[in-house]
Amino acid sequence: EVLNWPRHASVRMDFESALVAVVTIGLGLHTGSGWAFTPLLALFLWGYIGQADTSLTGRLKCWVGRSVVRGLLPLLAIFVAFLVVQALAEQLSLRPILIVLAYLLVPFGLAHVHLWLWPARKSLQLTVPLLLAILCLWLPIEVGLMPEVKLPPGNGVPVAYLLGLAGALYLFQVVIGLDGVGYTYRLGVRDWSLSVVHFSIFLAMIGVPLAVSLDFIRTSQDIAPLWSWPLRGLYIFFFIAVPEEILFRGILHNLLQRRLAGRLWSALILSSLVFGLAHSNNSNPPYAAVHLPLVGVVELPWVYILLATIAGVFYGLAYVRSGKLTTAALVHAMVDLWWSVFFHG
Repeated sequence: EVLNWPRHASVRMDFESALVAVVTIGLGLHTGSGWAFTPLLALFLWGYIGQADTSLTGRLKCWVGRSVVRGLLPLLAIFVAFLVVQALAEQLSLRPILIVLAYLLVPFGLAHVHLWLWPARKSLQLTVPLLLAILCLWLPIEVGLMPEVKLPPGNGVPVAYLLGLAGALYLFQVVIGLDGVGYTYRLGVRDWSLSVVHFSIFLAMIGVPLAVSLDFIRTSQDIAPLWSWPLRGLYIFFFIAVPEEILFRGILHNLLQRRLAGRLWSALILSSLVFGLAHSNNSNPPYAAVHLPLVGVVELPWVYILLATIAGVFYGLAYVRSGKLTTAALVHAMVDLWWSVFFHG
């Protein structure tokens, strides 16, 4: 069966392709690592950014359906691209191959377990298989289990990170068929206005006053030059803010709200709390000693977790009010950029 694109699809894909080109060039300038790997970087970025095109994901969803074989083919393409990068970096060995293969196949298998147990797409909500799939996509990257090769080499983005983004978007938007993810880069005036309002309220009324009162931040002594802010902001938006908003708002909050029968604030608080706790591995004092069963005493950066949780509420509100996770990502990127330029904890 051939994928027949509607006439407007080429126009939409031109937008995403242009965005890939901008991010590829911006990343090359930001890292200063050379341009030899640019085609491969652009390919991985298209697997990530290109899935913001609803005509592409819609066609893929229709073509894949419930077929396991067809569903595996895009993942196989991602895996082959990874092998090429590993070979060019002269890091091709059995262990990273098996790790990445399992990383792609295990969440895919869990997704099909969900589809087998809950075949009706209309009843899509957070289930144990989907929760395990989310953890399998997030934890290997979080704990450093994935191969460390980067694009561009040296100071670039870990290929594992790009694999995870492309895989998560494909798994939930295409294979699972989750609606309401809100992954689009077509932002209007209202989206920008919402992001500025939520950023301003959080920073001025909660973020900075609370961080200062808890002695968590101090003014940066060396402010980065103004010309570097756009490149830094671009990097934060595409490789910190959007990825985290895909996971915690577009997927987790979305599924939680369905699970909780549409109870917005319950889903918002739960997803924000998980978002805050996901930052437990950050080394920003002060710490609080917490005794966890089977683990023992763990030192948690409690102020960082508290601020991240509150920030998550504002990101979630921007997501809910706009219906776009990229609006939440704008707020997220503004907060992180402001923090990285003017403060450090």
